[in-house]
Amino acid sequence: MKFHHYSNLFLKIGYPSWKPATRYKYENITKKINAVFKNREIETIKVSEVKLYLSTLSQTLTYKTIKDYKSVLNQIFDLAKFDEVISKNPTHYIKPKPPTKPIIKPFNDVEVKSILKLAKKKDERFYLYLCIAFYTGMRTGEIL
Repeated sequence: MKFHHYSNLFLKIGYPSWKPATRYKYENITKKINAVFKNREIETIKVSEVKLYLSTLSQTLTYKTIKDYKSVLNQIFDLAKFDEVISKNPTHYIKPKPPTKPIIKPFNDVEVKSILKLAKKKDERFYLYLCIAFYTGMRTGEIL
């Protein structure tokens, strides 16, 4: 059975229950996945091929988008597994690597005092805003 059979089945089954934005997203993801796996027999697709495909995507797409691609692939392979066309789902062995968190370097006491001093000269309201931000750790939306 060809991969595109199950990718089309995935879209047909999910389409009625998805919101328009989800439909659009899944149709686009499926179209891009089909560009690679469409004419392949689904049982011949190996874990390493799926992993390589997702790895290639990681060069241009975000972690969340790659998780969306993996989710679509997972659902397509699950349909084939439930139909007993394949014995195991290759996506079950793949864990996308989460992005590395940036190192946050907070201002030191001297920098905070310098910033507050400048702010006080320019605008009293901005000075008060910065005082709240620096001394409570609140975010912009929480202060406003």
